[in-house]
Amino acid sequence: MHNDAHGKPLAKPPKSITKESQILGSRLLREGQIRHLEVLSLDLLSNGINSLHQMGAVRKEKRDNQTYMFPNTVKLTAVCSEIEKYIDVPHIPEAIINVSSKTVTINAKL
Repeated sequence: MHNDAHGKPLAKPPKSITKESQILGSRLLREGQIRHLEVLSLDLLSNGINSLHQMGAVRKEKRDNQTYMFPNTVKLTAVCSEIEKYIDVPHIPEAIINVSSKTVTINAKL
């Protein structure tokens, strides 16, 4: 998830998150970083996001009668650390946008 101008994660509708997750999964499959086609299932992705919400790693809020979700970064990091104990998790590049200095920083293992 991307950050807003204040460095906080942007809230997005759940369907948008699942679709973006599917696109990321597709890219990781093409790059050979993951091997399982199941990661492209919108049902599986939606269930995963709902599970993260149940664990407190993702929060929901209502705005203008629409549900938005955003990560609880502390809890989400803890959940990811637990998952990494059991499976190899591919590193995903992260971009940080600083509007005031007009810079973009990309952290990636290459």
